[in-house]
Amino acid sequence: MASNPVISGYKGLVYIGAAGATGATQITNSDADIKVDYEQGTDDSTTRGTGENPPIETVGIVSIKINSVEFSCKVRETDANVETLMTALAAGDGLAFRTQHHSSGKGFDGDGYFKAALGQPLKGMSTLTVTVTPTDDYGRTPSLWS
Repeated sequence: MASNPVISGYKGLVYIGAAGATGATQITNSDADIKVDYEQGTDDSTTRGTGENPPIETVGIVSIKINSVEFSCKVRETDANVETLMTALAAGDGLAFRTQHHSSGKGFDGDGYFKAALGQPLKGMSTLTVTVTPTDDYGRTPSLWS
């Protein structure tokens, strides 16, 4: 057996909850990839040097940006999580979102505003794709990897 196995994507989890606290209600019918999109923000850190040679351009890290969290779930008539998501969306409210990429429990934890796309294919089950944009409006700073 490999000493450093690859982590399977099916082990990823998504939780939602009231904004201002860690999401604790698991989305159990997630049907597609869970994606956390983040990047390091950079700024130019190039210096002039001695002036004898052109400077080599460099950058420094000035921020970490969590662009979005995205997941999808099946829509069932009696699904309380879908109802929670759609009610918050209709009211213009944010929610708490938490992801875990496997048994270590690490992942995104924060509040966010979101958009939802309701897919109703002719031949298939309805799905709800949710894209979260993190916010600190509810008193919590989003955490990338905790």
